[in-house]
Amino acid sequence: MQDQSKNNKIVCEVESCIYHDKNMNCTAQQIKVGPTGADCCSETACETYKHE
Repeated sequence: MQDQSKNNKIVCEVESCIYHDKNMNCTAQQIKVGPTGADCCSETACETYKHE
C-alpha cells in the first residue's frame, strides 16, 4: 500500500486566489486538481482557485 501522508504545505504562487496567504502557501482545507483527462503537468489546473 502506498504511503498517503498528508502534505501540510501546499506551495502556491497565485497571488490573486483567496486561499493564497502572501507567503506562497495555500490555506484551503483541501484542493482539487483537474481535469480528469490530463496527460501532463501543463494540462492540469487547481479547481479550488477563487479570485479574491
